[in-house]
Amino acid sequence: MNFLKNKYFYLRYLMAGGTAFIINMAAMWLFSDFLGMSHPGFESNMAHLLATECAILWGFNAHYFWTWKNSPGDYLRKLKKFHLFALSSMLLRQSLFFVLNFFGFHWLIATLIPIVIIVIINYLGYEKFVFTTPPP
Repeated sequence: MNFLKNKYFYLRYLMAGGTAFIINMAAMWLFSDFLGMSHPGFESNMAHLLATECAILWGFNAHYFWTWKNSPGDYLRKLKKFHLFALSSMLLRQSLFFVLNFFGFHWLIATLIPIVIIVIINYLGYEKFVFTTPPP
């Protein structure tokens, strides 16, 4: 792993993640408020799932074509790995939130700490697991 990449690489990584967050929020608004999928239960959960998938697909493409643009390889293989890593990250983030919340941390702190940890873990996972070139 090359931790000494240029500062623009890290800026691209953070910008891709930041725009994925914006896509997630915009898609959530679209599905819940604009399309009316806001009733508690199945509809709102489906809206959340669809918005999350929009953000994951955006994030993958931003990283594939921009952040790790010099990482050749099979698009679909990397997309599958990215989805697997996104699911793992989501489970870890939720678990960290649960533990911090259980110990009485304010919801904002219990949300921010896991996000910071996941941003770092995601970078390391993308670098080592997702955007690698397979051996010949």
